[in-house]
Amino acid sequence: MATTKMIAHLVNQQVLHEVIALEILSLFLENPTEDSIEMAADFMIECGQVLGDLSQQGSIAVFERFKGILHEGECNRRVQYTIENLFSIRKAKFKSHPGVIQELDLIEEEDRITHEVSLADEFDPEDKANFFQFDPEYEKNEQEWDEIKKEILGEEEDRINKRIDQLDEEEESSESEEEKIQDITEQDLMNLRKTIYLVIVSSVDFEEVVHKLMKMNIREGQEIELC
Repeated sequence: MATTKMIAHLVNQQVLHEVIALEILSLFLENPTEDSIEMAADFMIECGQVLGDLSQQGSIAVFERFKGILHEGECNRRVQYTIENLFSIRKAKFKSHPGVIQELDLIEEEDRITHEVSLADEFDPEDKANFFQFDPEYEKNEQEWDEIKKEILGEEEDRINKRIDQLDEEEESSESEEEKIQDITEQDLMNLRKTIYLVIVSSVDFEEVVHKLMKMNIREGQEIELC
């Protein structure tokens, strides 16, 4: 479920092309089971608004399939309720489940890079990336990466880093004020999520992401935000 939700939001952010979303929904609903119907409904709740904008005909076809499943009446009451809830959310124009919330609408249209992939494509899982590889020249390589990033990103990199530092300072200030009372407010969580997002988009590869995230001062109980 978490994986499909992640894919849905990658589609929302237009990191992935909407075709992959339609392929996933088609796979779930081609030979539907109660589990696959629920997963398809939850997936559609997450990215239905954006999918309707990017591929209106595809979105209509998916909802027609849901309607057909509902009329067949072969699924249990819980699944029927899930589908009915999806149609209620659609009727409300996904106001309770916007594709991209304002706080995460950070990338300009011209800066977006959309990856067109398909379930039929063959992928290299890069299993070697699952294992730590010691870099004896880590500091030197980090400096080289910094130079490359500055060359590519220019002032944008500086702006992102300043924003990250600002959010870190805000978080540290919040921690000092709440030294005895661990009260994680909604604003704290939003600041942390923004920081994590900016770290990811400003990093060249996963190793840099991990390095920066490890340097962040994540409080106890906030580790779930990294998942």
